Amino acid sequence: MTQRDYFSYLIGYHITMQRRIWKSIDQITDDQFLADIDYSIGSIRNHVVHLAGVEERWLARMKGIPVPPVPAYTDFMTRESAFQRWEPISLALQSYIDSLSPDLLDVVIEFDMPNRGGLRTSTRARILTQIINHGTDHRAQILPILKRFNAPTFEQDYILYTWE
Repeated sequence: MTQRDYFSYLIGYHITMQRRIWKSIDQITDDQFLADIDYSIGSIRNHVVHLAGVEERWLARMKGIPVPPVPAYTDFMTRESAFQRWEPISLALQSYIDSLSPDLLDVVIEFDMPNRGGLRTSTRARILTQIINHGTDHRAQILPILKRFNAPTFEQDYILYTWE
């Protein structure tokens, strides 16, 4: 398996886990989706909009295109509107990785992160690792909230995904 194929597989894992989160989110009400939670960045809505925005911004950095603005949570008042924001970004991310030549994963790219000290550098491989890790972190925060709302939850262990 090439490094590019491996990252494609890992992003596949990430997207599959996100889709499982969305299946659970479909079992709660929009009021529960918006309910303020006194932890991390708040509501389930805030988590999923944050994830979509972060992934969109990382994808733009890897592509070397202008970074879109951070989405406003209040622009997504329903589960459906947030899902419609997330789904095209996940498809674009998978498509981007699958289109990369393997040698581009280790190329160092430079990008601006004003809220993190300005100009930064990283490889695409490290950025993809960040996207996957960041998604796992926020899913781990969303799952207990879903449990409180009596929505179905699941294990998101990577090894279980490899066995499926």
